[in-house]
Amino acid sequence: MNQCNALDAVFVSAPFFPAYGPSYAIEYLAAICKDKGLCVDSLHLHHQIGKDLLSGSTMALYDALKSVRYLGDYLVLARWSPEDAKSIFDELYATVPNVPQLDAETLQTFYSVWNDRMDAFLHQLAAAPPRVVALTATHYQLVASLWLADRIRTEMPEIKIVLGGYLGSLDTCRDLLARHPALDTIVFGEGDDVIADIVEGYREGSAVPRLVEGRRTKALRARPRYETFLDDVAVTDFDKSLTSVSYELSRGCYWDKCDFCNFNTAYGRFRRFNAGGILDQMEQVSERYGIHRFHLLDTSLPPSFAKQCDGRGDPGWDVFVEIMADWSADMLKALRRFGVRRAQVGIESFSDGQLSSMNKGMTVADNTRVLAACQEADVAPVYGLLVGRPGDTAAHYEDCIRFAENNMHLPPPRYISDCDLRPGSPLYRNRAELGISISFAGSAFEPILPATDHNCELRPSTVDIPSLQGDEIRAQRRLLERTVQSWQAAYAEGGTH
Repeated sequence: MNQCNALDAVFVSAPFFPAYGPSYAIEYLAAICKDKGLCVDSLHLHHQIGKDLLSGSTMALYDALKSVRYLGDYLVLARWSPEDAKSIFDELYATVPNVPQLDAETLQTFYSVWNDRMDAFLHQLAAAPPRVVALTATHYQLVASLWLADRIRTEMPEIKIVLGGYLGSLDTCRDLLARHPALDTIVFGEGDDVIADIVEGYREGSAVPRLVEGRRTKALRARPRYETFLDDVAVTDFDKSLTSVSYELSRGCYWDKCDFCNFNTAYGRFRRFNAGGILDQMEQVSERYGIHRFHLLDTSLPPSFAKQCDGRGDPGWDVFVEIMADWSADMLKALRRFGVRRAQVGIESFSDGQLSSMNKGMTVADNTRVLAACQEADVAPVYGLLVGRPGDTAAHYEDCIRFAENNMHLPPPRYISDCDLRPGSPLYRNRAELGISISFAGSAFEPILPATDHNCELRPSTVDIPSLQGDEIRAQRRLLERTVQSWQAAYAEGGTH
């Protein structure tokens, strides 16, 4: 930890964020506080635990923790309430799709790693208690962060605990504060302009609100400082060539049309940031540490970046980005020269009727064009087809099947996913008139959040859509799944990517 007379705050990234890199969120917020003269540190617990799981017989479990929603939550809940572990695991297997069966040896190894790392962290914290511990709640981290908050409050009640991240809605934040007295403050929205004030307030003994709405920043307040993390990785046996470092160039979605999306509910209007300094830092990190894997966190990378990045970066890099389907072949070639090898593309469907129904603002011709452009630019597109959405019809899925059968020379979808009902999205706001109902199975999450509609993304729930219950649409969905599998196999055999 930093050498200070007293730490003002420690920023902690809990499991189960992917282990191959540091958390942008905590390093960015910590950098803001450092620039304000505060003494802060950051700790990537997600990396430490993930690294331990990757080094043993639990590698398959680690892969599942990254991809199976709620799996890690249930494992933490069973640790939190061991007297209820059997019923918690029964609920896990009954409610979570595609969950692997976990044998006793795997679970024993997992909990040994969990206990050792968490106990070491708490011991470290007690040795030099900060005034504030700031915890993240993004990418399967919420329950783990709440467990940590409970332990910290029990063992070190003088420490103030702040929680931030993706929390869905203000109502969810109020529920969390009501259920978890260990939390002193929750930040909803962007923390850029409020986090230093919160830490300073607790340092000075001032009154700090329990619920703080983050203001929407117009410019990045600092650049994340990854040096400490990367210096540590460089001297461990963890393969540094796998380490991925993240940056952001914009927030929100410039497209802002799709009815299933709630990005701009949380972020407000789309904003792009100055790319020059970020590109400089990426090149410096690459030169100093040999890092070649980067993740640009933009939910929709602005097309203007194609000009900004030309002549920068390194074609040997492996950069992952998320884009809309409005990028041309020339723009994608600029990304490839920069080092982008894979791009998640917002395609969603190969049915004009379905695209129109979801207000996508794109056509099948647009989606076809961008897939061909990706092939031409040698950028592998990562995308999925969206099903299970209110307004879907059997004819929509038939369109997608027909497209797949006639275009197996194009890169196939990586997955088919059910449409999430996201609080704040147009679908969520119109759920009553669409006949949508939400139900919550089981009781293991009841101590975490109440079973109310606005919490449907953060605890296991079932969204019932009467229009999707007919035999015909179910049959077409199954046929679509089989057709996509055939497309994937045919494309892989062709060896294009």
